[in-house]
Amino acid sequence: IDETYIKIKGQWCYLYRAIDTEGHTLDIWLRKKRDSHSAYVFIKRLIKQFGTPQMIITDQAPSTKVAMAKIMKVFKL
Repeated sequence: IDETYIKIKGQWCYLYRAIDTEGHTLDIWLRKKRDSHSAYVFIKRLIKQFGTPQMIITDQAPSTKVAMAKIMKVFKL
């Protein structure tokens, strides 16, 4: 899972992206805000769509760390 920012029509947006171990894109999500809630909703959506992952590797962004702690608690990972 990675999050980065891009400029679209002069506005900064945050792009969340998930890829699998083979490098295939599982999902992307574009948001106006970069916060732990956005990261949490994105990860939760991935788990509901693809099931519980064996491993999650992130870029260790502060918002993703908070989201992962909540995901681990909610999904008992």
